[in-house]
Amino acid sequence: MADHATTVVELVHAARRGDTTAFGELVDRFRDMVYGLAYHLTGDFEDAVDLAQDAFVRAYERLPQLRDATRFPGWLRQIVTNLHRTSARRSRPSVEPPRQHDSAPGEIQLAVREALQGLREPDRLVLTLHYINGYSQAEIGDFLDTSADVVKTRLARARARLR
Repeated sequence: MADHATTVVELVHAARRGDTTAFGELVDRFRDMVYGLAYHLTGDFEDAVDLAQDAFVRAYERLPQLRDATRFPGWLRQIVTNLHRTSARRSRPSVEPPRQHDSAPGEIQLAVREALQGLREPDRLVLTLHYINGYSQAEIGDFLDTSADVVKTRLARARARLR
């Protein structure tokens, strides 16, 4: 069923009818974007993987509630965001010590991380999705429920700020 020519709308309709292969194709198409957003929100690789997995499970469970299949990318983004907010509320008074990573980040990695932290959140997200995950401006616009022109502006602003 799921060749790359199949549209997201067709995949959503097939998945609603119980076609798990179609839902698997939706996961394949949006995995990197969901993970990129999850990492953007959590700042931690392991937490991002957990959040992304939870988001796809929630999307599968609630797919019948999606009224307009063309809105799937933005709907999925909202699921990720809502799950993160819920998780953050539950764990606000954290007694868990910060995660220790096996290797200390190098100077370049620290400089990049610091530069990215200086960006506005929306600019940082589009930069991550575009340059790290390789999504087009139109794909990012669909996912963030905004126009490709807004994404283009955010990318330009982020690049200028990083200079």
